[in-house]
Amino acid sequence: MADISKVKVFCIYYKNNYLFETDVLTPIQVSKSFAQSNMNVIQTCTGYNISDKSEYYAELSAWYWVWKNYMPLHKELPYIGFCHYRRFLGYTEPPSHPLYMMAEISLEDFLPKLSLYTSDIIYPQIKDYDVIVPRKQILRDDMKGSAAATVENQYLEWHPREYLDAAKNVIREYYPEYYPTMLRFLNGDGARLCLLFTMRRELLEEFMPWAFDVLFKIENIIGWSRCDNSANVRMPAFLMERLFNVWLDYNQQAHGLKILERRAYFLKIPKELKTEK
Repeated sequence: MADISKVKVFCIYYKNNYLFETDVLTPIQVSKSFAQSNMNVIQTCTGYNISDKSEYYAELSAWYWVWKNYMPLHKELPYIGFCHYRRFLGYTEPPSHPLYMMAEISLEDFLPKLSLYTSDIIYPQIKDYDVIVPRKQILRDDMKGSAAATVENQYLEWHPREYLDAAKNVIREYYPEYYPTMLRFLNGDGARLCLLFTMRRELLEEFMPWAFDVLFKIENIIGWSRCDNSANVRMPAFLMERLFNVWLDYNQQAHGLKILERRAYFLKIPKELKTEK
């Protein structure tokens, strides 16, 4: 039977875990080679890929694979998005409270919601919007340390300044129209984190070249080898969390993008069930 879904959301895995799959949810595993894969799903080591950089790029390796391999063959598809096997958008539900990034939910409570992850249900909910995202989380002084609650200071509590400075310099030199938006965002107190979104395919075709060009330029300038601990090894993904906000804020202001905010879920999966379906 032909695939007639109007929405594809790629659910990203790193290792074997509970498999979520509907006509909308499509599993994809980040892997350097088939020898390292352990799930019978799309592998990011095939086709055009950056699997050799997956240690650093993490879930962005799946983004890249979809951009280079899936999207050119599915020009008719209206919407494409990304989630994670423990992080999902609830397309039929209002957004969470702005002080909480995600609503925690057990596997037992989430499984009945899978029946809502079909094109017939999701497409009518989102068809009048350009981008579907969680609500911005309002950052607080008590999230970590005592620094002022701005996006930049929240980043600096966890990650090295040199990479954010490199991102600023790349945006200022190569995409100067985005630079004022970046400064406003970094000085603000809210951010859409966790790399959860769904957007119109034609917009994603604009976003992907911009996003990866910025990251590859940062890589050429400073490299990722200095990210040698577990807190920072995924530096491209941490930067992308901020860059996505900059791109979205700029294009909403410049082009009037229609944004739909939906609930974000963080799924708690019992270890004994992680390989079940």
